[in-house]
Amino acid sequence: METEVKMLSDIHKNADMGQDTLRHVLEVSRDGKFSDVIRKQMEEYGEAFRKSGEMLKERQIQPKGEAPALSKMMAHININRKSMQDMPTSRLAEMVIQGSTMGVTELSRQIHDYAGEDREVLDFARKQLKREEQNIEQLKKFL
Repeated sequence: METEVKMLSDIHKNADMGQDTLRHVLEVSRDGKFSDVIRKQMEEYGEAFRKSGEMLKERQIQPKGEAPALSKMMAHININRKSMQDMPTSRLAEMVIQGSTMGVTELSRQIHDYAGEDREVLDFARKQLKREEQNIEQLKKFL
């Protein structure tokens, strides 16, 4: 059960961080097509946040809620500092890809090392991993 809780908690925090970061990217984006992709990804993170929270509650675990404030603050500083330079869409896409790649790496590791028996959690993690990989592919066209 501990492995499942860790995996769900990490997905929950990652989805929260993703929504928050993409909200700020959207604020500085000047490309309509890019903004549409970012909005869709924000919705997906919102769904992952909701679903992971529900799954934690089903396992009698209260979701912690949000990503650490320091992580969010660093993302905001990074986006705001760079946006002052009138950042092109390609650079925004690169930043989002880098963040998603960190999530893919960590979730891939957890899935690979998973030794639990809760198929629902494992299936959810695999779907979330696939979604992250698809998000990266969508963003590559903006590089």
